[in-house]
Amino acid sequence: MGQVHRAVKPAVRPYAGKVLVGVAASLLADLERAWRWADELDELIDAAEGELAAVRLQRAQLEREQQETAKRMAALEHELAQTRARRVGVARRPAATSLVLPAQKITVESPIQREVLRLLAVEGLGRVWRIVERVLDSELTGNANVIRNAVNRLAERGLLANYEQHGKPVTWAYKAGGARRLVQLTPTGRLWCRGAFGREPVESEIAVAARRHRSIAHGVAILEARDLLRGCGIAVDDDPAALLATAERWHARAEPDLAMTLADGVWPIEVQKEVAGRRTDKWAKTLALAGRLALILFSADAARKQVAILQNDLRSLPAGVIRVTSLEALEAGDWDWLEIVVPE
Repeated sequence: MGQVHRAVKPAVRPYAGKVLVGVAASLLADLERAWRWADELDELIDAAEGELAAVRLQRAQLEREQQETAKRMAALEHELAQTRARRVGVARRPAATSLVLPAQKITVESPIQREVLRLLAVEGLGRVWRIVERVLDSELTGNANVIRNAVNRLAERGLLANYEQHGKPVTWAYKAGGARRLVQLTPTGRLWCRGAFGREPVESEIAVAARRHRSIAHGVAILEARDLLRGCGIAVDDDPAALLATAERWHARAEPDLAMTLADGVWPIEVQKEVAGRRTDKWAKTLALAGRLALILFSADAARKQVAILQNDLRSLPAGVIRVTSLEALEAGDWDWLEIVVPE
């Protein structure tokens, strides 16, 4: 720009054309260099993008190889665990009170402890209060605390444990407070019982009831209702057939929890903790199919609330008879069912 400024002075105006040509040539040279730098920069960017794509591809390959390695390691660990399990071997058959297990010898000399284990292994009992009741009936002892202590001792020795769900102990109660203990055989306990009683231990009643009724609390409540009713001489079916509107299986149906046979016929039973008006439609369907229904709530207070709801909904119910009681009442020896007659 300095050359252009000087070219406009009067003294050098005759030479201004040459000066301007030189300036233009210099500018063109600068532009050519700039274009070359731009081309080189584009080449550098292209090269960097290519290297980045290659790095990403390599990283993806490494991640796939890592995943494959993890799968192979898991498969090898599983195979190793199976191999170790096969090498453990089978425990030797015990004497009357002892069983030699791999790397240990467990002796159960107490007749009460052996009876507790038998009830779990042979009959699948898991409700501690029922185990106590059964051992008392065997007349091995007349002291319930002695039996509870035997259960605790077996837990300390690793032969039984609290029943668990999702890694946490599960208890049961039909009303607030007074949680009751549920137990099951441990793997060691199952192995001991297999040798001691000469048979494979049966599945826990709690596991069976929870699977059939989709809830531990509901399943145990049904077991309790069954045993309380049977305890007073009532015949109870704990796996009743579904009630069908017709012989066709896909027509209207009801699936009661239990069924009891009384002098006037078979009564479908529903065991229910929740008290809500929305349940009325379910009761109505069973009532329509069987003409009768027995409801067993958890507590006496819940039973009274259920009766009040049904009496308010009489117009929406089909003709029939509904009897209502609770686990609390049955356990207390109160066999007076609350009865609702729905007229035609």
